[in-house]
Formats: sequence, C-alpha cells, structure tokens
Amino acid sequence: RRSVAPAKIMMRGIIRKKYGWPPEDGVLEFRTDLDRPKLENFQEAREQGMCLIKVVSTAMSPVDYRLVEGWLKSVITETIPGAGLGKEFSGVVVETSSDQFEIGDEVFGELEGDISGTFQEFCCATEQSLAPKPAQMSHNDAAALPVAAIAFRAVRDYAHCIENKRVLILGGSAATGSVIIQLCRHHFGANYIAATSSNIDHCHTLGCDTVYNYKAGTMWYNEDTDFDLIIDCVGMDSWDQARNYAPLKTQFITLVPASDGPFYLTTALSMMTSLAARSAVHMLGGHCAYSVILLSDPDPAALVQVAQFVLDGKLKPIIDSIYDFTLDNVADMLKRQKAKLVKGRQICTIHTEAQGLEGVVAR
Repeated sequence: RRSVAPAKIMMRGIIRKKYGWPPEDGVLEFRTDLDRPKLENFQEAREQGMCLIKVVSTAMSPVDYRLVEGWLKSVITETIPGAGLGKEFSGVVVETSSDQFEIGDEVFGELEGDISGTFQEFCCATEQSLAPKPAQMSHNDAAALPVAAIAFRAVRDYAHCIENKRVLILGGSAATGSVIIQLCRHHFGANYIAATSSNIDHCHTLGCDTVYNYKAGTMWYNEDTDFDLIIDCVGMDSWDQARNYAPLKTQFITLVPASDGPFYLTTALSMMTSLAARSAVHMLGGHCAYSVILLSDPDPAALVQVAQFVLDGKLKPIIDSIYDFTLDNVADMLKRQKAKLVKGRQICTIHTEAQGLEGVVAR
C-alpha cells in the first residue's frame, strides 16, 4: 500500500518578492497558499521552547518600510523572494513545545533577530520573546506594546536618574516617543518634559510641558537648551544639534540610526566611528551619548512590565489606525509610515478577536 502524505495546511500572508518602492509595485504579494509554519522545522522548538501563534493583530514597525526598500539587505539574513513582513503581534497559542505556555493561551511579543512574518495568519515565536496578554487588554493594544518594551528598556538601562530632571524627546509623536513621554511623566518621575512634534495637542495630552513645532520653525535649540537628558526618536542630524547646542551635562540617547539612506557595511562602520568619537568626547569632559538601536535580544520581563503599566494607567497604547488585512491596506500603512504621517502605531487585524480562539483546542 502507498502511504499518503499529510495534506499541507495553508494560510494567508504577505511576502516580499523583491526590494523596492512603492510597495504595491510588484514588491509585496498577498498569498493564500503559504505553508503554515511547523514547530518541528525550527531548532529552537527543540532547544528552548517555541509556540505556533494564531496571529490576531500585528503592528507596523517604524523600520518595516526600510526593510521593504532593502535598507538593511547587506547586514541581515533573509530570503528574497519569500521573506515575510512584520515582527510585533498578539495572538493565541495553537501549538507549543514550551513549558511556559499552553494551547489556548493569549500572548503578545516580537519575533527575534532577522525573522519577519506577522502579516500572516500564523507565526512561530520562542518562549523568551512572548508574554501573557492580560485578559483585560485587547489584541490590538497588546500588538502595540513590544516597541514600548524596547523604549522602556532604553530609558531604564541607559538613562541616568531621570527623577526631578528636565527631559527632551525628539520625535514625540513617534511610536517610541509617545511611549517615552508617558513613562517619563508617570513612571520615571521627570520634573519637566519637552518634545519636538507637529502634533502639539497630542504630545500635551501624553504629558509634555512644552512642544516645539519644528514644522512651524520652532526649533528646540533656539528656545531652551537646558536639558539633563535628550532622547532621540528621529535620527538624522539630532546628534549634531545636541552636540552643538546642549550643555555638556546633557546625556544623549538615540533609538534610531544617524543615517536615513541605504544601510551598508560602510554605514555601520560610520555609526561605530561616530559612537567611538562620542565616547571619546565624553571621556574628555563632553556629552555622554549612547546608541541603543541594537536592542534586539528579547526581554519577556520588559513585555510584562509595560503591560502592567497599561493596567496601572501609567501607559496608554497610542493607536493611530486599524486596518483590515488586504494588500492595498498594508501598502498604505507602509507609505504612511515612511511619510511620517503616523501618530503612535498602525495595527492590522489578521483575525478578529473571536476568530483568534476558533479552532484552538485547550489541553
């Protein structure tokens, strides 16, 4: 008798066919016949515990459009054509090799390393990149939290004592900036918070004392430079501005690269040279600067912490918009992200909240 191979389980998802822009110009493809991931295909599932997640919601990362353009193609490992899109998600465990999570558990988190693929119905994630989703929290809000965990870690681990200090956030409407404003106000105890943004009312609502509208020509360094800490969520010429105008006591932290162009090895070398120069400046009595853009290792404790901040009322996930799962919508999300038209996070609903639990068999 012939043995019959088990039928493949298919799923819907978006893949990247090539690098380029705009995303709808043959760059992205919406597929209905993608193979659903299998835990047995991942070494991590055997070594450290892994979960197959039914994705309910996913968030557009501030760096996703750069991946689509090919900004990081020389320094990351991915298969083109065929690579997925997206890293942050919330969903339901449908299969597990983990001792920490069971089938039916609602979780949220971020895919590790170079792996992308949350704009699809299922994804696989290691247990250390996951945290339990609080029952009181929606999947849309939970999908917006992984970047909040990165922002929290950056300030917690790199900033000097913020309590009763004066803080400036460059890019107050950015995904990370919106989080940092709230945490500096409600958790870290800053005495005075300023931000750069054209969304003045939004930043005031989050907890800013002063907002510098750069689009109206109001530049922070022409108004007030007496800050103890500058947190950069913009990149580009932020470091040069801080170095030239802020007092020597000011600490500078950036969560984004200095370059907005293609990221080649020469860009990486330039960044390392810049950081070395900043360290030398600090040793000679100048500004203290840190770059934390490489915070990519998972920290489930930080995920749990930011979820607790939400429950305690110290942090509100800022949702700019919620999209249905279509190719046109995802392309629009990418273009809005690149054009810096986003206030907070863009969310794509892969399954509805009710669909998230369909077909899940509890142990």
